Amino acid sequence: MFEQRIWHVVMMGVLALAVAGCPEDEPVLSYSDFFEPWDMSPYEFDGQPMLEAPERLIFEDVAPGDVEVREAELINVGRTRLALFGIELEGPFDVDYPEFLDGLPGELMPGESILVQVSYQALTDEAVQGVMRVRTNDPQKEVHEIHLLANTDLPCLEVEPAEGVRFGMVARGQQVEREVRLRNCSREVETRVRVSSLEGDGGFRMSQQAAEEGQEHVLAAGETMLLGVSFLPTESRPYRGRLVLESNDLLVPERELALVGEGAPPVCPTAVIHAQGVEGQAQAAPQGQMVGRPLETIGLSGEGSRADDGQAVVAYEWTLVERPGDTQVQLAEVGDEAWRQLYLELVGRYVVELHVIDAEGTRSCEPARMVVDTRTDRDIHVQLVWDTPSDSSRTDRSGSDVDLHLLRDGPGARWNTDPWDCFWQNKTPDWGVPGDLRDNPGLDIDKVDGWGPENINLDQPEHGVRYRVGVYYFSDHGFGESFATVRLYLGGTLQLEMRRRRLTHHQFWEVADVMWPERTIEVRDRVLSDFPGF
Repeated sequence: MFEQRIWHVVMMGVLALAVAGCPEDEPVLSYSDFFEPWDMSPYEFDGQPMLEAPERLIFEDVAPGDVEVREAELINVGRTRLALFGIELEGPFDVDYPEFLDGLPGELMPGESILVQVSYQALTDEAVQGVMRVRTNDPQKEVHEIHLLANTDLPCLEVEPAEGVRFGMVARGQQVEREVRLRNCSREVETRVRVSSLEGDGGFRMSQQAAEEGQEHVLAAGETMLLGVSFLPTESRPYRGRLVLESNDLLVPERELALVGEGAPPVCPTAVIHAQGVEGQAQAAPQGQMVGRPLETIGLSGEGSRADDGQAVVAYEWTLVERPGDTQVQLAEVGDEAWRQLYLELVGRYVVELHVIDAEGTRSCEPARMVVDTRTDRDIHVQLVWDTPSDSSRTDRSGSDVDLHLLRDGPGARWNTDPWDCFWQNKTPDWGVPGDLRDNPGLDIDKVDGWGPENINLDQPEHGVRYRVGVYYFSDHGFGESFATVRLYLGGTLQLEMRRRRLTHHQFWEVADVMWPERTIEVRDRVLSDFPGF
């Protein structure tokens, strides 16, 4: 372990000398990784930038003299550079850019994002509203408005997907179901919503729950409901429709969602996924679901797929369409085109789709879709990931080294010291009852080349003990500052998420404490120049 770290330092020095002796080359930009189709509909290159940003930021009850901060992530989800011309604020709010000391950058490449922090210092407890306007070269919306609300709680509706529902290509006579998620984003007041209309050229239907004309649904604060939408084509042609929702959300009282689908030719091969994991096996024909464990590798086989009329399946198209936000894992080839492996790097949801092609070149009308929900059953599960802006690659063998620590607090306990700190030099300490492995923590992974993850698990915490979570920036390896995210799961449920804390070389972040068996969490969120006491 120590030798690996020294080797990284030596290699960084060699690379620096090599770069200094070579003429600068113009950077070569590739757009091949910027676009991944998420369904089977036809796509065309539109060559446009596109801004994705929230519609509002809500500051709940802010007492006079207090300051509250909210974050808005601006993402370029388009295909070309997104120019950022400026941000304007209306109202008693301030804006900051924690990732950029020089202020707002001039542009975002496809897939890049920036966090904008908006702060509000209350002078009174009266309600305040404002607007943040983001000016870009997005041809669809050159000015994106983010509404700012403080000391007020209005009805608030979030709709996902926000723009519309794509069903892709579906065999004639076959019904496909999709869901529209409605969430009351208000913290205190109810939000009312109803389906105003469902229009189009046939094929689209609402579920019975939402089909009654004018039926109003009342969502309590924070409540979520699902509206089912189905597509059943009867002809081989494109179908278009729109779903209109009305609510008492004063900022956006009407939402219009496009419905897009296509009736496929009647003869299509059928894709089937068979998955095998530690928890068992499952089949997607076309839908399937299974439970996985963190750091497990799932085996995936498409050999059960079949073509109609006795033809052979000659090609397999695998796609990982969904994964947790902080992982870049991909499906791994296993030598045979019909087989893949999926490494479950983080807790979260993974979705794999498979299309197959028969000997005549006919593609499956609908993909087989396997959902793998990765969960942890440990009493305490701590997850660390980090993002280093200067490190452009997650897959090479160089990067920053950030370490996760779990300290059993008590007499003699000291960070970065055996036996009461679980970290890369003390991965499986003997805590609790001597020789009993069940009450011992364990560090699953020690990543020394950037991004993470690192996980520490503890299955049977001791009663009356305080467990402390910390993060140490062991070495930046020349890549500079990094932004660390820690997630804390208790009994398999996410209880705390601390996102993108800025760290520099050798800084230590006191994250939070867990008291057992109370299962209470005390947030510390303090960054120090080194380990406490060093």
